[in-house]
Amino acid sequence: MSNAFSLKRPKYLVGNKPFCRLPLKQRAIFVLHMAGFTEREIAKLLNGASKGSVNRAKSMGYNEYGE
Repeated sequence: MSNAFSLKRPKYLVGNKPFCRLPLKQRAIFVLHMAGFTEREIAKLLNGASKGSVNRAKSMGYNEYGE
């Protein structure tokens, strides 16, 4: 039976856990950034991730969760 009316969960409730809307690596980068780690430190912790990928993940985090 199909329902013409469907409920969608608000974006902030999806997953019910903080930061779960980002893929794991992007989430890790964003959380480390929020904890005060520099791009260089984050790249080193993540086995040599490029500074560009760190910046992209930070940007995605800010896009998803705001400033």
